[in-house]
Amino acid sequence: MNTRRVKALAKLALILGVPIGLVLGLFTSGVYVGVQNQDTIRSIERDLLGIDLKPTAAEQKAAEQKAAEAKSADTKSPDSKTSDTKAPDTKAPDTKTPDAKTPDSKTPDAKTPETPPKPDTPVTDKPVDTPEPTVAPRAPRTKALPLAVALPEPLDADLRARHSAARTIAVKVLVDPEVAGRAGDWLADVQYTVDWANQVFGTYFGIELKLAGVVLWNTDSTLDHAGALESLRAHPHEGADLVLGLRGQKLAANKAPAAPATHNQPFALAYTSDDLRAPMLQGVLVGISGAMGALPTGEADAGWMGGTTLDTLQLDSENRKRILERKQLPFSRQLPGDSEDGSK
Repeated sequence: MNTRRVKALAKLALILGVPIGLVLGLFTSGVYVGVQNQDTIRSIERDLLGIDLKPTAAEQKAAEQKAAEAKSADTKSPDSKTSDTKAPDTKAPDTKTPDAKTPDSKTPDAKTPETPPKPDTPVTDKPVDTPEPTVAPRAPRTKALPLAVALPEPLDADLRARHSAARTIAVKVLVDPEVAGRAGDWLADVQYTVDWANQVFGTYFGIELKLAGVVLWNTDSTLDHAGALESLRAHPHEGADLVLGLRGQKLAANKAPAAPATHNQPFALAYTSDDLRAPMLQGVLVGISGAMGALPTGEADAGWMGGTTLDTLQLDSENRKRILERKQLPFSRQLPGDSEDGSK
């Protein structure tokens, strides 16, 4: 009976103890490996995943030591006597006895440098050179439009009816490496930008813009407009009406040829601007409007199809009328310059 119980207990200990021991071993080894390689793990989280991490105690201490060294190097001025007396003073707080004797043997002038070093010694000053800022300063993203939108002019009966007709356009956005490298969270930036553009298009045209997907676009950022458009054509629509390529170059008026009378263009390019509040917004508006038939105005002070960045977004009445008249046209799967059978 005793041997059976011992065997049963041994089996129970084996069944329960081995998995628990394995889990505990994995956990402890994981903690050990994590602590040993924390610098590598933190750099991967910061550089690849874009997670903004607070500096560890070791990093903060290293930064404070660097700041203290820089500060002490600055205080070492060419004044011969003051620099000579400061050198022994920095060691004075560590051994208090030598300091007590040296001032007695010297003149009272030697006592004056004793008190000033105190600002140098407290290394725990908070306003030390902290880690450099990771991204350019900009306002936090919200659903509200970051730029003002000018109220459009009243429409006649025909255009009012076109404005009221429902229309949803699915947009797939491709982001080139220059834009992705510039933004801290480029996926969120694109989502907010399309949402803002949707609000503008709803006001001006009664069109709903729907984000069908966001993809990193591995393309050469030095390509000109025609070359980038050709590169964009290689990407499938995947259910989207329009494929929009977002480029890191400066915002310019739409360079694409005019859309044909029978359909809207299925591919378009958008360029960023210098506006830190919404660097992608105006370029996205120009790209989508151009695909739907809007033309550059050529006016230097025009803020939508004119290609300049203004605080107030607005579209001229001619381009607004043109888009409303083409609102229900389909998006062809052809590039500008293609024939009806798809050949160039």
